[in-house]
Amino acid sequence: MLRQFVECSNGLVTIGAMMLAILTGDTVLMARMNRVHVGFEDALTPILPSY
Repeated sequence: MLRQFVECSNGLVTIGAMMLAILTGDTVLMARMNRVHVGFEDALTPILPSY
């Protein structure tokens, strides 16, 4: 349960960081934020496949 809590908390922070990147309009920063999940997938909730 603690692991799920930490993963969800990290996910929310990641979403917030991505929103800030979007608001800046900096495409390089947005691309970096998209790669964060790959580098830290053990500490974040899994991404659902997009259909």
